Amino acid sequence: MRKRSSKAVSAPPPAVNGSSEGHWKFTRTLAAVTLAAAVCKLVLAARTYGSNDVYAYERFFGWSQYLGVDLYQAAWDFNHPPSLLHFFRILGWVTNPAGPWFPFWLRVPAILADVGSVWIVLQILRARLNQASVRMALLMFAAAPALILISGFHGNTDSVMLVFLLLSVLLVEKRYTSLAGVAFGLSLCFKVVPVITLPVIYLYLADRRRRIAFLGVAGFTTLLAWSPYLLQSPATVLRHVFGYSSYYGHWGISYLTLQLAGAVPQLAFLNNFLQRYGAYLLLASIPLLSVHLHRAGAPLYAQVGLVFFYFLSLSTGFGVQYLAWIVPWTAGLGAIPTAIFYAASGAFLFLVYNYWSQGMPWFLADSNRVGDYQGHFDYYQLLCWLTAILLAVTAARAAGLIRKPPSSQQSTAPNRNLAVALLVAVFVIIPFLLQVVQSPPGNLQAREGEVTATRAAQYLDLSTLLIQRQRYPDAIKAAETALQLDPRSAGAYNNMSVAYAAQGNWELSEHSAQKALEIQPGFELARNNLQWARQRKQAENQGASRSGAR
Repeated sequence: MRKRSSKAVSAPPPAVNGSSEGHWKFTRTLAAVTLAAAVCKLVLAARTYGSNDVYAYERFFGWSQYLGVDLYQAAWDFNHPPSLLHFFRILGWVTNPAGPWFPFWLRVPAILADVGSVWIVLQILRARLNQASVRMALLMFAAAPALILISGFHGNTDSVMLVFLLLSVLLVEKRYTSLAGVAFGLSLCFKVVPVITLPVIYLYLADRRRRIAFLGVAGFTTLLAWSPYLLQSPATVLRHVFGYSSYYGHWGISYLTLQLAGAVPQLAFLNNFLQRYGAYLLLASIPLLSVHLHRAGAPLYAQVGLVFFYFLSLSTGFGVQYLAWIVPWTAGLGAIPTAIFYAASGAFLFLVYNYWSQGMPWFLADSNRVGDYQGHFDYYQLLCWLTAILLAVTAARAAGLIRKPPSSQQSTAPNRNLAVALLVAVFVIIPFLLQVVQSPPGNLQAREGEVTATRAAQYLDLSTLLIQRQRYPDAIKAAETALQLDPRSAGAYNNMSVAYAAQGNWELSEHSAQKALEIQPGFELARNNLQWARQRKQAENQGASRSGAR
């Protein structure tokens, strides 16, 4: 009998990368990258106003102080969960909607949420830190260009929604079911898009007790956070929150079918069908995908990520900030897919924001004034969409839904990395640099003037609305805020004249109308209000004189 060699059974020494010391070194590096990215976002937030979404949030914030749940009726574009009204109240502790620091503080929660997301994904993927590709993907996630631009500049709550959803996934995997339900309910306080992940989470919770606990706690948390506004006007709230539809034809399939309908009118029925039914078909297919994912037995983090990849790949509606939805789920796919998507999405977002900002230096990216990016960056939009499809296919293979191709013995990791680097350089970086070189310089002073004028106009609109609702003291207060932002607002003085007249204060009504005419001599409404105030004031004085004579 042949004797076995002792060398054949000896254990290899532990790899440095797999040791606790190696993990600690990586964690410190990841923390440093995360901190550096957060500082970049904070500086960007402090030095810019952001996109026109900041306008909208400032209007929602200011108007909500006067209107409460009636904001849904007054502002047609307020489609956020009612819990955001509580968020505005908390935001009011550190700033006010007309203050110069409102745009900064609006973006701080998203910036902090990104830091929390990095920590959560690190906990989820800690068992895979011995893989160099995963470590590299985590470092890229910490400094993701899309999140720097969206959280640091755009101004929205997508990252806050994501951090609570990621926390819910981590807690489910750790079997803290009730706490996971709380985190999921909190994610629904900022966006309702996490509902697309409910089927995979429900199926992942294997026994009925955990399912009931998760859904019950998540539902209670959502109801509590949405109260009292949901209870005050349930039909209005639900219609606005769940009836929202984003821009069609700006992304992926809807863009292609829209272009096809324009080129071949006989095929316009395809575009019409997709525009009418595409969103419903996509939502209906998610439970079917969830069943297949459950049978494959992938980790919940991978399943939720695939749902988001799938959703954004086939979505007919789009807003550029939606790209943040799939950023945290890429790290588990490894370095190459992550690098490709981050490069494409970062280039696309930079060019879009640069176009809306009308060149560097950035201050205001106003798509309402500048116009749609469509027709200018279609190449990068399609490239970014294709990389989202790449993520979906890669995640499906990793989950076992798609059979992996046989690996080639001749292809090595360095060769693959070099090939990917060349592809990114040729198709992403070089065209991106050419676009940046051709962009004109921005006019910072003009952008700041546009911000001031728009903010003042929003409070002028609020003042008019409050006059219509016969809330005259509040209308005067809103008009005064408009004047703080724009002392040359004749409309604000005119609204104050109307509100004072409605309260019988003819002296102040006359004075306000005079101020409006000093700014805008041809203001006919102010002239009529001035005449009316003088007539009423004279009539009251004459009545008082007669009373005194008697």
